[in-house]
Amino acid sequence: MIVRLTWARAACSRPALSGASRAHFGELSAELASAWETARQPALCGARGGERRRAEGAGRKPKLVFLERRPQRG
Repeated sequence: MIVRLTWARAACSRPALSGASRAHFGELSAELASAWETARQPALCGARGGERRRAEGAGRKPKLVFLERRPQRG
């Protein structure tokens, strides 16, 4: 079964499923996104082998936004 990510995101933000309003769901995801990016930076630094060599924002753009990424357990 193939599910489009936009459809899945819309379905998961429904108040009947999550118990939260769409506005609250948006606020929560914005709050989590900043914490997720902060926690992700040390892993990226380790994968690069040190500090970044190009300016932030240079290079390939991510195909998935924060909400569409699956947390990786390490």
